[in-house]
Amino acid sequence: MNETKHTPGPWEVCVNDAGQFDVCEEGAGDMICDLAECPKNAEANVCLIAAAPELLAACKAIAALMDGQGRANMPEVAGQARAAIAKATVEAMKKT
Repeated sequence: MNETKHTPGPWEVCVNDAGQFDVCEEGAGDMICDLAECPKNAEANVCLIAAAPELLAACKAIAALMDGQGRANMPEVAGQARAAIAKATVEAMKKT
């Protein structure tokens, strides 16, 4: 069986004491990923990484729909996918 080997989400973008972007556990503030070593496109990278748990969940839900499971949940799954995509973009971060 597939065992989760990553820190469970949700994750969020946070700013550390040096003013650099990190990825943290949502609400807890515990750092998941420090992008100090990767300054190129750090803002975009941190948004994509922070959205990873939601993107994975949306992909799993879409795959289940494609397999014919839960067709009644299509609008919900589409909304889940749109929310994950929005979180993965820099523009969404700038709106908060």
